[in-house]
Amino acid sequence: SQLASFVVMEQEPAAVQIIEQPKGPAEAVGIGDSVTLTVGALLGEEGQQGDIAYQWYTVETSEDGTEAMSAISGATSEDYTFNASIAGTTTYKCVVSNVFEGAAIASATSDAATVTVKPYTISSVDEFVAFRDAVNAGNSFQGVTVTLTADIDLSSVCGPAAGEGGTELS
Repeated sequence: SQLASFVVMEQEPAAVQIIEQPKGPAEAVGIGDSVTLTVGALLGEEGQQGDIAYQWYTVETSEDGTEAMSAISGATSEDYTFNASIAGTTTYKCVVSNVFEGAAIASATSDAATVTVKPYTISSVDEFVAFRDAVNAGNSFQGVTVTLTADIDLSSVCGPAAGEGGTELS
């Protein structure tokens, strides 16, 4: 025989009301920029039971319009802050739940927030120096495509070029 457990509630579970939908930045952000998405929520009427819990997701939409949501590890508060690291457009949603005695008894899903991240480009010596300094400061660019968009003369920061009294790179 199997045992069943259940929770007896003294009142109706409180519905979750999303009162502030998340919004992505109005303009595209750069790689490394900090982005914060926020959702605001309330539980139904005063005195109803439960606690608010949050889980942020990335959302991918297939060609037939089906959405696949993937939970973002550690993204469990009303604010989700991250550093943009991959060029492209990503859609985010937050599921807000009323949790009582460890079980989600009501939930609501936010509207989508879209974040577009510009590719990382270098088109000047100053941009190259900023990139070099970011790498030397310990910032990881693993998985980031960096595109050189102009011919730049790095002799002012790297010394003379090979064949001009410089050392050939190997």
